[in-house]
Amino acid sequence: MNAPVQQFNPSQISIIDHNGGKWLTAEQLGLALGFSDKRARDGVNNLYNRHLDEFSDGDSTTIKLMAVDGKQRETRIFSHSGCNLLSFFANTPNAKAFRAWAKTKLAEPDGFVAVDRETLRFNMERVGLLEEAYLKANPEAAKLVRYHNMGLDWDEKARLMGVSKDALRHRLKELDRLGIVAYAPDPKFARAGRLGCAARQQKRAMLEAQQSLGLEG
Repeated sequence: MNAPVQQFNPSQISIIDHNGGKWLTAEQLGLALGFSDKRARDGVNNLYNRHLDEFSDGDSTTIKLMAVDGKQRETRIFSHSGCNLLSFFANTPNAKAFRAWAKTKLAEPDGFVAVDRETLRFNMERVGLLEEAYLKANPEAAKLVRYHNMGLDWDEKARLMGVSKDALRHRLKELDRLGIVAYAPDPKFARAGRLGCAARQQKRAMLEAQQSLGLEG
């Protein structure tokens, strides 16, 4: 007697984060496609082996995962594209529902670029070293970063640095451009700028009114 087909249940699917992408183990994929508990992993692996020539490294790979006995074991996993391929090969009653779910839960967003984690960590460390070298070569900048990170207001930072608030603004903008601090305008400066702009607009309107009256006369 054939084992009953498992109903598609997205809440029971465990997604694995691998190299910035979302993957499923053969067992998880098998259960999602409707294989029985006992046949889930072997059913998917058998399908994969029968159509091996149609899969690339981006569709499937093996990684070490912790097994129920606490030991690390080589486990085959499948990306969104690999899962889609196997869903067509399996042609189970759950396949269509699974593909609809995978389209939103496993697919990479538009513009997504997969980045190797080791490369990303190396680049982040390199950025940190460059920032450290820059601040070491620019002690005044390092001092400003320290004051900024302390949460001091603009008046305190300008006084301690011995510069005008306008010069302070330019220095903070440059540090923001380099990605070292997050620049936020001085609320007083921003308010003064808005008031000055309003005053200029009012003066321009008065001049245009005067000119208009002169022409009418």
